Amino acid sequence: MRIASIETRVYRYPLDPPFHAAWDPVPRTHQDATIVVVRSEDGVEGYASGDGVPLRTVPDAAASAEAILLAIHWDAVDSVLAEAGDLSGKILIDCTNAYDFQNKLEPLIPLDRSAASIIATKTNAVVVKAFNQVGAAAMAEAPKRSPKLLQFVASDDADAKAKILKLAEDAGFDARDTGPLEYARELEGMARLWIAQAFHGMPGETGWVLV
Repeated sequence: MRIASIETRVYRYPLDPPFHAAWDPVPRTHQDATIVVVRSEDGVEGYASGDGVPLRTVPDAAASAEAILLAIHWDAVDSVLAEAGDLSGKILIDCTNAYDFQNKLEPLIPLDRSAASIIATKTNAVVVKAFNQVGAAAMAEAPKRSPKLLQFVASDDADAKAKILKLAEDAGFDARDTGPLEYARELEGMARLWIAQAFHGMPGETGWVLV
């Protein structure tokens, strides 16, 4: 198969009202996306994101994964889980924080529940709460930081939790076992505090540490 053409498409989507990203104190008025389209002489097309990551459907990506990182807005949880299909035997890492980013971080779920506990009732995957307590900039900086940034992990499944603790360690974090999934509510509270501080100008690279 020979490549006939490579096309780069750049899209800019307006955000109205502006989106208050937890990792960026300046509200975003647009979102950029780059798609690379590769065509063969036989008419076959392949797509990838601008950073070279192949684009796949949710079911295809989920089917080939041992662990799935759920890093989406709360209102998209039901549709994404439905699209993912059967997740039995897989680890679902819940990074969601069920707060209204447009309304002073008001909770979107009952105060006595956590997003993780609700998600656990919607999937047959093993749910692990992790990677929700800081923003993307802090995660990117984690391997360079000293002392290491904290990353708490909670789950009712010891084997799954051990794997995600190792993943967090490999990502450069001071990974800590929080205990069972019931502690996810406290981890989501940590995230709410972090996001609120980020909205008020705290640098996105800021994280939690134990000293």
